[in-house]
Amino acid sequence: MILVKRLTNLQPFGLGDVILEDEFFTQVTQKDVDFLNTFDVDRLLYNFRATAGLKNKASGPYNGWENTRIGGHTLGHYLAAAAQAVAGGYGDCKGIDGVTLSQRLAALIAGLAECQAASGNRSGMKAGFIFGATMADPAKPELQFDKLEEGNQADTWVPWYTMHKIMNGLVETAKLAGGQTAEQALEVAEKLGEWMYERICGWSKETRKRVLSVEYGGMNDCLYELYKCARAAGYAQADHFKQVAHTFDEEYLFKEILTAPAVKGKDANILNNRHANTTIPKFVGAVNRCLTLKAEGDSASEAEQKQYLEYCKAFWNLVTQHHTYITGGNSECEHFGKDDILDAERSNTNCETCNVHNMLKLTRALFMLTGERKYADYYENTFINSILASVNRETGMTTYFQPMATGCFKTYCNSDVNKNYFWCCTGTGLENFTKLGDSIFFYDDESSTLLVNQYFSSTVNWKAKGIKLSQKSDIPMGEAVSFTVETTADSAATDFTLALRIPDWTAATPSLLINDADADTKDFAEEDGYLFIKRNWQSGDTITLNLPMEIRAYTLPDNPKAAAFKYGPVVLAAELGRDDKMSLRQVGVQCDVCANKIIRGISLPLNGNYGGTNGLKPIAPEYILIKNAQSTEDFLSNINEHFERQPGSLTFVLHDIGFGDSGDLTFSPYYLINNQRYGIYWLYVTELPKQTEADDAEKELAKYTFIEGIGVGYGTQTEGNETTAPYMQESGTGSVGQPHELTRYAKDGGSFSYVCKVNPDKKNYLQCNFLRDDNGKRIIIKSGDTLIADYILSCDGSEEKFFKLFEIPESLTKGKDGLRIEFSAARWSDSARLAAPLNTLFLGSN
Repeated sequence: MILVKRLTNLQPFGLGDVILEDEFFTQVTQKDVDFLNTFDVDRLLYNFRATAGLKNKASGPYNGWENTRIGGHTLGHYLAAAAQAVAGGYGDCKGIDGVTLSQRLAALIAGLAECQAASGNRSGMKAGFIFGATMADPAKPELQFDKLEEGNQADTWVPWYTMHKIMNGLVETAKLAGGQTAEQALEVAEKLGEWMYERICGWSKETRKRVLSVEYGGMNDCLYELYKCARAAGYAQADHFKQVAHTFDEEYLFKEILTAPAVKGKDANILNNRHANTTIPKFVGAVNRCLTLKAEGDSASEAEQKQYLEYCKAFWNLVTQHHTYITGGNSECEHFGKDDILDAERSNTNCETCNVHNMLKLTRALFMLTGERKYADYYENTFINSILASVNRETGMTTYFQPMATGCFKTYCNSDVNKNYFWCCTGTGLENFTKLGDSIFFYDDESSTLLVNQYFSSTVNWKAKGIKLSQKSDIPMGEAVSFTVETTADSAATDFTLALRIPDWTAATPSLLINDADADTKDFAEEDGYLFIKRNWQSGDTITLNLPMEIRAYTLPDNPKAAAFKYGPVVLAAELGRDDKMSLRQVGVQCDVCANKIIRGISLPLNGNYGGTNGLKPIAPEYILIKNAQSTEDFLSNINEHFERQPGSLTFVLHDIGFGDSGDLTFSPYYLINNQRYGIYWLYVTELPKQTEADDAEKELAKYTFIEGIGVGYGTQTEGNETTAPYMQESGTGSVGQPHELTRYAKDGGSFSYVCKVNPDKKNYLQCNFLRDDNGKRIIIKSGDTLIADYILSCDGSEEKFFKLFEIPESLTKGKDGLRIEFSAARWSDSARLAAPLNTLFLGSN
């Protein structure tokens, strides 16, 4: 019998060592590269040159987010995506202008170096600084950072988040691009790192707390990477970067995640209302500290390594076990909710793509450190059903959100680079599809083990061992994967162990053939979810692995009747087709989402504001009637008896149900569904609910008109502007926004206000959301000198959030379509918190 030791020092292969042969992979990667080749280098550099005081070569920057206080983030994503593509062999691909991707990447790095050199000579700017956001004051290029350190979030956004994208892009280019481009990228990154070191070394504890309370991406992660690169290159002050990285490690948060369940009980809800993509990258950085310390081999840091590993494992368990949908995605309108509350939060704004991008980075690192199959299982599921599902195969464009509400459809960024809004998820989307082969294979030098984690047609070249391993996968269409070993000419045979993952979706005992014969049990061992095959491999040896598949049902913890299905590794969704009402609306900052859900002709408008898109009531066609008097539990536990697979396809028809005229629903792989409505989760019941007065009230509520823009609490930069509502302003001592909780409150003597839409021909009401925890606190609401409400919070219910309607006096709305409404605090106290969303309702007539 083969004795197997768990592998805890696994390494990935380089992108150039893995050749993708899966048609889906090669198609979407090429479309991503083609899109990268439509970018104008000078437009990406526009704001960087403006910040450095250099003359620009383009008429302006790109639009959307790139022309705001978060501008420059796309250039960072572009660098990382392009560097990955170059490393994967796409560097010579040309755009219609004849410029190759490698040339664009080199030009961007040279342009950033030029900006950096100029910044050292500009008054008011420290050496090494580069930045690409629009400037509130051209004389103060570092103003966003200054304000953040002062605790003033007016007219800023998230400067350290943006800086993370830039630094990460530089470091990835240094690691992957090769040649002079890589050398120059590392030099720029080192100088930028020194700017960070000089700035951050001056922080007090209070300054650090203020800065780290605002989203900063994975600054710790990219700085640990810079430290490793600079150290390997012999940079004398590389320790500066490790020190700065650790400044961004929020150990109090890490400890809170680790200890909360023990202190507060199993329903600690420690993630509730936290901004998901603010939180996840912090743990990506934490796991990189663990990897960094381990690579240094310092025995004195072993206890810290173990501690950081425990932090990350606890967070990963919390997210995947209590906040994750069947696709591997998480969050609603960018935020975590309460533990195990998922059905109630299904909406048109679930599963932000940036979240799964970063969850996979965390998962990949945890797998390499532990060798535990559960990380590989989650990675595969999320990679297929969230990442591959995020791309429109026809255009190569990617999603921001992936709705879990039935009857919705995915929306994608614009394929015209001049019309793109450049969302954060557009950036991570660029990165996702130039590295599709980075987690299929891993190796362990100590035990001479080659590990296969994902079953996609591909070839890996293990140069150090002189072997190539090719796999041809029929999954999920079939159940077989075949492998062929090829040794180099100077090596007729090679000793190594081949480890094949047995996925958690495997429906029965896998079968294994070696050279077309049943494998001898002495040749392999099954342990920790892997088949380990150790032998003296000859060139031409073949292995065939058969992984039986079936359909399985998965329910949601807050509603056992809300069920979804997987066939083997792929999530299934019911195809609902296209219609002429597939319209869009915007939430947040220029973020397109589907504006309605439609099932069998029944429509529900989705007009919730940012932070208030959840809590949707199901419409009648979402209920699937189970026939033959079976219970929901029995029906779902025997689901394979009710599905019929269509010959030669991955289409499945669900029988024995009542749905429309046909009574059947047709399902197919979710990741392949583009440009139509779908339903992943349906409500399987033995009796259809009766129409109630509450349903009628929901229909009436759907007619209400809500203000446009986003909800409160996400920073002044994103709370509208002079041309969109709500447009926030502060006065007096100002207000405090809590971006992780989507709330805002006025300080003693201060106030904040929004421009809200009103209708002069109807009665106008202001719908304010409050938190029950603030019971007894006071908030004053007025417009100009006219009082709308002086309200002391009082809620007897059990919900954490409740709303209150206040009638707006007719005298304020007469002849107007917009009204500034102010929220203030009484003397000697802070106001109650106003929670997202803030709505105005128009009912009846005056």
